Amino acid sequence: MRLACADTGGVKASNRQALRSRLAALAAIATTALALGAASAPAASASIQLGAYVREAPGSTQKLDEYASLVGQRPSIVMWYRGFDQPLMYSSEMSNLSARGSTPMVSLEPVDIDGNDIPLAKIAAGEYDSYIHKAAATAKSWSGRLLIRFAYEMNLSPHAGIPWGGGPGAFAGNTASDYIAAWKHVVSIFRADGASNAEWVWAPNVDDGGIPFTEYFPGDEWVDDVGLDGYNWGSAFSAQGHSWLSVGDTFASSYATITSLSSKPFMITETASAETGGEKANWIRRGFLNEIPQLFPRTSAVIWFDVQKESDWRVDSSPASLEAFREVAASSLYGGPVPYAPFTEPSPVVEDVNVTKRIHAKDKPPRVKPARRAPRTGTISYRLSEPAKVEIRIEQRSHPRRHVTLRRRGHSGRNTVHFSTRVAGRRLTPGGYRVSVRALANGKHSRERRAAFRVVTR
Repeated sequence: MRLACADTGGVKASNRQALRSRLAALAAIATTALALGAASAPAASASIQLGAYVREAPGSTQKLDEYASLVGQRPSIVMWYRGFDQPLMYSSEMSNLSARGSTPMVSLEPVDIDGNDIPLAKIAAGEYDSYIHKAAATAKSWSGRLLIRFAYEMNLSPHAGIPWGGGPGAFAGNTASDYIAAWKHVVSIFRADGASNAEWVWAPNVDDGGIPFTEYFPGDEWVDDVGLDGYNWGSAFSAQGHSWLSVGDTFASSYATITSLSSKPFMITETASAETGGEKANWIRRGFLNEIPQLFPRTSAVIWFDVQKESDWRVDSSPASLEAFREVAASSLYGGPVPYAPFTEPSPVVEDVNVTKRIHAKDKPPRVKPARRAPRTGTISYRLSEPAKVEIRIEQRSHPRRHVTLRRRGHSGRNTVHFSTRVAGRRLTPGGYRVSVRALANGKHSRERRAAFRVVTR
């Protein structure tokens, strides 16, 4: 995900509202939050490294340390965005990361000193070699491992905010072949200049049905790691074609493609979840403790995008989400002190079932006062704890075998189903009825909840 502007080496003007929210979250968990001196250092023995993008880090020690205290562990990898208009790493950034034992990941964007996007063909032609040589020298001066994610999400279009992407409307006529040529040119200079500690992370976005990212792969000999960016946008962006997706749903298809394309270690290089449309806390637990290790066994690192941008992607967007992320960070799977155990999937919960008490059986309501008139249609409403498959059974109380069943996909929160006296092709005759609602999620059924109504003629 590209930011509106790349981070600078110094501290930007602070976002006071964001800081207040974070400090409030820290106060809420004061009894368990770890102070900087006690925050766990990144564990080299972790099966999966847990990293983060935190705005203003690594230039700001305050932001790094706030995040470490918030989640209970310093990030193993600190990721940030950098253009050709700035040094690859500032000396202050190196010092801050070195003191905290974190690995840098630079998302290097082809942007020039004037803030203009650079045509990939110009990079491949050597017009920016001066910058690339300086960047290689900076990388070589770093004493440890350095991850560089050059021109990430290249399979997205310029309309998605990625100017170096291809397809219709591509900036400066960028093509997949231009991308591969630019990639190889940059990597060749680093290798020739002796920056052998630099690892090249090739990271497309998960396949969104547009340009296949396989067209941009430069080959295993030119990359050290492969990665994928993918987000759960939730239901707030349904107009843009998004819906609530689990970590497994988000990455499964693209993971199969990229791991068949390359034999190199795999990373989730950007991910986060919105709050709207599901339960973010269990999305975190289920995704990080079950789906990633079980469905994506080649995963070596996961980077959380901890920013309030299109949505509130932060780990502390709610107290429940923060609690879930702290559990993940504490797991030995991610370098924490608690022995790893998969998340135990909860049963879905159906609550607060209501139904219109009386509906009229005739096509036309009787001519009575409006206050006494029964509607011709009714609603069944219920609340779900999380997205689930829902079974709604309508049965006549005097003849329980006379029933109809509706099946729906429900979302987290309040759901509403409209019905009339003709349901699933069957007519409801006058009398008393019972509505039963049951949900299925995570392979488990909820408790059944009921409500009653009557079909009347007058």
